[in-house]
Amino acid sequence: QYTIGQKKGLPKFNGQNMSVIRIDSENCAVIIGTEASLYEKTLMLKDVNWIHEPLRFPWRGVFRICTWGYDLIGEIVLVGINQWQVTFDEPVRAIARGQSCVFYLEDEILGGGIIV
Repeated sequence: QYTIGQKKGLPKFNGQNMSVIRIDSENCAVIIGTEASLYEKTLMLKDVNWIHEPLRFPWRGVFRICTWGYDLIGEIVLVGINQWQVTFDEPVRAIARGQSCVFYLEDEILGGGIIV
């Protein structure tokens, strides 16, 4: 019943509004924190599928997370078996596990993966 970044219905702490920063479904826990703790510059991906794989890595380009459609500039690199790391130029708010991250070259989709 909660989503990453949600503020509605949460208590204040020391006069600050709290937000959902992580959901631990294994332990039935919702972790809350300050707005600042929602921002991250990196994420990890699994199940990456390439429609058009770049010639070299790290690859710099445009990324989009879930349905917001905001263009995020960063780079992707393979860091392990089926493990990719995306590092953004600017911190991104409310990155949530299970969402898709899609890579673009202008208007062409290069590929995508699932955020872990």
